[in-house]
Amino acid sequence: MSVRPHPKQPGKWVIDYYPQGRKGQRKRAVFTGCEADARSWELELRRATSPGLPNHINPKIMDVIPEFMEWYKLHRAERTWRDMKAHLKHLIPHFGRLQANRITPAIVNQYKLKRIGRNKTCNNELNALKAIIKFMVKYNYSNPLTFTIELLPYKAPVPQIPHPADIQKLIEAVEQPIKRAMVLFMWQCGMRWGDMVNIRWERIDWTTGTVNLVDTKGKHPRVCIMTDDIKALLEPTRKEAGYVFENPKTGKPYGSLKTLFTGACKRAGIKRLHPHQLRHAAGTYLLEATGDLRLVQTMLGHKSITTTQIYTQIATERLRQGMSKAEDYIRQLTQTQSGGIKAVKHK
Repeated sequence: MSVRPHPKQPGKWVIDYYPQGRKGQRKRAVFTGCEADARSWELELRRATSPGLPNHINPKIMDVIPEFMEWYKLHRAERTWRDMKAHLKHLIPHFGRLQANRITPAIVNQYKLKRIGRNKTCNNELNALKAIIKFMVKYNYSNPLTFTIELLPYKAPVPQIPHPADIQKLIEAVEQPIKRAMVLFMWQCGMRWGDMVNIRWERIDWTTGTVNLVDTKGKHPRVCIMTDDIKALLEPTRKEAGYVFENPKTGKPYGSLKTLFTGACKRAGIKRLHPHQLRHAAGTYLLEATGDLRLVQTMLGHKSITTTQIYTQIATERLRQGMSKAEDYIRQLTQTQSGGIKAVKHK
């Protein structure tokens, strides 16, 4: 089917459809009204000729959200599900009362203008919208959009990598052994904090010193190797089952490490570090030490080597910064020497 403006009559739309399916005879109808209503009528015609799309189903976005979120929680990681909940707070006020077929490029652009200056966040929200519509299409609540949702331009900054000396100060400032083990898992094993807090005692093999990671981002299980430092910290509190890093106040894994890092950095007298910086540092220093990108991919658990290649960019950026500092240093030496020569001539 297709919807296009009438070539001779403004305000009218030409709709081509096939009552007996694609192999049958094509028919043409003329609709008077706005584009959104024309596309809505085209959708009804499509449902009438497609047994997979029931006629009585054409819900608003907001009416599908409860079922979508139940499905999403079953098929995505906990952190991803929470992120979706956050995205919906912005998406529902703008798109919630619309049926999927009434979403147009203009409506999407209006949303982008509302989120101007927050390109990365806006792109994440638009990707969430696409996931909702994909769900609706999969379960015959709607047809696909007739256009592609374009994302805003965004170039991720090169992560700032902390110096090993600062990381060591951070570790020493964490007094509780169990919490120090949390930091070491991110620094020595390059783990995401979300993967780390979901480690369970029954998934640790003390003989081989490995951890079976199941509740990971993207649901991609993998094996992590514990260091001797981590084993020494965990051994005294070893249990048969349960979460290793359980918050005693909730009985569940820690939901945030903000307080831990803020306090430790303050006691250590260093600039504030974030948990994910330790993962970036682990990948960067492993690459610099070995030059083996595949090894870094394995340690970090990246599904695609393309994701791991960011660490080659980090290494390149660190080289560029180092060369820039060397140029400044040489320039200062040259200026100092020139000043000394001038001073001698003046005498």
